[in-house]
This record gives sequence, structure tokens and C-alpha cells, in this order.
Amino acid sequence: MKKEIEIIMSDIKNLEILCKNLLKILPNFDITDKNILPYGLKPHTRSVSWLVEQVIYNLIYACFGISFDNIRVNFSKDHIVLFSPQFMPIYINPRNDKIQATYNHEMIIRTRKEFLDLLKKNSKSIAL
Repeated sequence: MKKEIEIIMSDIKNLEILCKNLLKILPNFDITDKNILPYGLKPHTRSVSWLVEQVIYNLIYACFGISFDNIRVNFSKDHIVLFSPQFMPIYINPRNDKIQATYNHEMIIRTRKEFLDLLKKNSKSIAL
């Protein structure tokens, strides 16, 4: 149990270093050609929020903060969040029986089994 948690925590730290180094190499990119989208992308809440999370390894997610500048997507070096869902304070939304979590939370250290047991206990539709 303890070894599983240590491995995931170590992976999160290593991936954070990797992601920060990646942003040094690729701080931004053009999402399209100016000829196709001459006025660029309109900034709004969704576009300046979070880039869709990318599943990496051992159920670790990396979320990158982004902003748009015309057709260019800029990564924010100050907004990289790596996490494992099993460490998140989750709850099951009673209206739709979907998993949800709070933002800006402290980690809850638990094993994968404890996490899955919590899901099974609180959800009507999750079958594990």
C-alpha cells in the first residue's frame, strides 16, 4: 500500500519537472494559419481557462494553464497542475451520479483500492 502511494507521488514530481522543461522548449504554438483565421480566436472563459487534461501514466493528469493571443496558444509556466484522481477530495453528484471534485484542495493520501471502494460505496451507476 505505502509503496503504491510512494510510486505515484514520485511520478507526479518527475512529471512536473518534465512538464516545466517541456514548456521551456515549447512555450507557445500557433493553433491555425492567420490566412484561415485572420482575426484570431476570441478570448473567453473557456479558452483562457485550462487546456484539456492529458492522461499520462498510472492515472496521473497534467493540466496546463493557457491563454490565446490571436491564433497563438501560450502556455503559462505558473499554471501547471499534476494530480492523481485517487488523491482528490471527490464526491458523487446526487443529481447525475457523476464523480466531481473541488478545485484548490489538499491531497487526501489513499490507496487505489480505498479510492475505488469510495466510488463503489457512493455511486449507484459505477460498477467496478
